[in-house]
Amino acid sequence: MDRAPKTPRRTSRPRHPFGAIALLSIMLATASASAEESPLDQTTATNTRRFAVVIGQADYRDARLATGTADASRMADALQSAGFSVDGGADLEQQLIREKIRALIEKASQSADGAETILVYLGGRVAQFNGENLLLPVGAPLDRSTDVVLNGFRLNDLVSALKLVPAKARILIIDAAAPPEHLTTEKSFSPGLAIINAPEGFLIVFNQNPGRPLIEPQPPMGLFLKGFLDALQQPVASYSDSFALVRQRVFDESQNHELPWQDDKLSQKDIAFYAPPAGVTLPTIARADDNEAKLASLSRDEAFKRVVASDSILDYQAFLVRFPKDEAVPVVQYNLAVRREAEVWSHALQLNTPQAYWTYINNYPDGGNVGAAREKLARLNANASPPDGFKPVVFDDIPPPLPQMEMVASSASMPIEYMPPPPKLVLEPISPVVAAAAALPVAAALGRQLPRSHGEISQPSWSPIRTNAPTGAGGGGPATFLRSPAISRGPGIAPIHSGASPAPLAAPKAGTVGFKAINPQTSLAATRPVPGGNTFRPISNAPVAGTASHYAPSTPAPQAHAPTPVRPSAPPITAHPGFSGQNQGHGFQYGGMQHGGVQHQFQHFQPRMQRSGGGNRRR
Repeated sequence: MDRAPKTPRRTSRPRHPFGAIALLSIMLATASASAEESPLDQTTATNTRRFAVVIGQADYRDARLATGTADASRMADALQSAGFSVDGGADLEQQLIREKIRALIEKASQSADGAETILVYLGGRVAQFNGENLLLPVGAPLDRSTDVVLNGFRLNDLVSALKLVPAKARILIIDAAAPPEHLTTEKSFSPGLAIINAPEGFLIVFNQNPGRPLIEPQPPMGLFLKGFLDALQQPVASYSDSFALVRQRVFDESQNHELPWQDDKLSQKDIAFYAPPAGVTLPTIARADDNEAKLASLSRDEAFKRVVASDSILDYQAFLVRFPKDEAVPVVQYNLAVRREAEVWSHALQLNTPQAYWTYINNYPDGGNVGAAREKLARLNANASPPDGFKPVVFDDIPPPLPQMEMVASSASMPIEYMPPPPKLVLEPISPVVAAAAALPVAAALGRQLPRSHGEISQPSWSPIRTNAPTGAGGGGPATFLRSPAISRGPGIAPIHSGASPAPLAAPKAGTVGFKAINPQTSLAATRPVPGGNTFRPISNAPVAGTASHYAPSTPAPQAHAPTPVRPSAPPITAHPGFSGQNQGHGFQYGGMQHGGVQHQFQHFQPRMQRSGGGNRRR
């Protein structure tokens, strides 16, 4: 097998903060006309070290996004209450988006004490075209792929520009919905989002895992924002911990149809949206860079919460090894398979060689990125299919598949609608501040200004209480916190607290209060599978021909809720997609140790760092 070459890391940084502005002018081709000012920034203190731009896109022609500007408005309110100087925009064209980013960089670069945090939130329809994510503008033609290329806002350009701005933390949040359906029929478009490797000092967050179908948010509030507002009410140590809580909440509410993703390269881990109270024992939150050996000491419920929070390949594998007959096995297998495919596609894009794209095609022949891979091959003047005797590229930093229990298959061959509902996570009750925020009406966008909700989300207050009886001589039980967030509801209306009876809410319009988890039986219309969805085949508990990948024998096959379409003469799924090891049930070599089955001790597994580009993101 060919081995992926190492990619040298760039360590140079600009010597002067205004170098970022100059580069941005070239990279983003700044529009001559400035964007209209949003009223958000007028009420914020001028001495802040936190700066944010919040953009919500909703008014797409023939594809209006129901929560686009409303969710952005509530996000802006939440960030402003957390000390951010917030500038907002709604339904912007490409040049106005760039102008907003330029203004953000100027303000952050001119901060007297230096910027602590720069945050960009982009909500709208996003298309993955030839492996690159583009936020679709409002007001520009989007009839064909050339329109997307010419008018779309490239998220990689945004990351490159923000990288040059001095700040302790740079956060990019992409709250994406699927592009208009007519675009998904073109072969250069891939389902979902492509991984963006976070540079040092960045935290990049998606509302949906790369490669998964994007969910259409439903009023009154998208699930990602719901999870974010709830996470802000919990005392945590870092930005990353807040988004781990978001992932757990969204997973639970959507029954795994939506699972946020993040790549955390923040060097300073002690900055949070709200500083936790002194002396508080913070909740234990799994991070992707933790040691997987800890999973062995956890109960089943805590282990399942952990793998959802960490969303790492090694943690998913560890759960399958320790709980091979658990009811959560199908959902863990699905999440693991989709995550592995996204990593292989990301590595192929980074290398950009025929061998890398052939590796993806060879192992995911029905994958959603095959069309884009063949477009890339055509540009490289290479054959569309691997030649005889082709040896897949080995991506050393992606952990090899388990010899048993793990499914290696494309997300296109495993529609999540056919998956059984996952078990519920053991979570705190959702904060009442979320329902209160959802009940507050949001004005319609005027011009290009981001509208404000008729209320303001206030900083949460935490009061330590003792929930356990005293233990030991003079000792007390572990301290927990009564989550008593308040949301200001305008003059003369009392805030809502979780520790007391809430103030009565005005009667909202029908269908604007409450949240309903997505039902796998009726969620087909809420997702947008890859083209050719009528050829999906359900997952069965029988091994795929030529592989050892299967559901645990004790786990019943998921029951389809509609007539089950079957792919005729589907090609076999290769069981070792470019990894240094075999997945044929005969053991594989990993880290110098031989493992011959699922009974091996998982603490032998250690994370491998990236060798084929993209930094050292943990898998």
